[in-house]
Amino acid sequence: MTEPPKKKESKITLIRRGYDNLVKTVVRPPRIAYTTEDLGPTLKALRGAVYERTDFEVVHNKLKLKCSRWAREGEPRPKKVVLYLHSNSSCRLAVVRSPVLATCACARAALVSFDFAGCGISEGDTVTLGLRERDQVEAVLAEVRRWAPGARVCIWGRSMGAAAALLHGEKYPDEVRGLILDSPFLSFRALKNDL
Repeated sequence: MTEPPKKKESKITLIRRGYDNLVKTVVRPPRIAYTTEDLGPTLKALRGAVYERTDFEVVHNKLKLKCSRWAREGEPRPKKVVLYLHSNSSCRLAVVRSPVLATCACARAALVSFDFAGCGISEGDTVTLGLRERDQVEAVLAEVRRWAPGARVCIWGRSMGAAAALLHGEKYPDEVRGLILDSPFLSFRALKNDL
């Protein structure tokens, strides 16, 4: 017995499906599944010092954001802190899979990184390419200020993280001492056109 021929989909249906898939790719990027063991040992020798990793959570809008900080052992209140903000479809693993942690160690700075909501092992389902992430940055910075009061803070953001850093800097211009912006996008309109 032969199957009836499939009905050809209309162009409108194909366009809608393509648009839906594009939106899902942007606001629901594939997550990187990992465990805290993938972040490496809790003690790590870098540039002649031992850095200790401490994992913690920050709750923002009822969502748990998974965070880590690396600080020189024996330095409970660092004077310099870098907050690293990952790109879309990434997570805090980026700091141990790239030269970020070693670069911070060269500067004798502590490092804090976290998974944005909807990324890595943080809660949430979607990302907004910096818009809502800006407020997640503020929630994590509040924890940094409790842990290291008076520390000079620099934000290092990549792509979506760079956009969140810029948006945070616009809303809270006096909170950080510097920004390192790797591959930010010019505007949401330009990003849409690039996609």
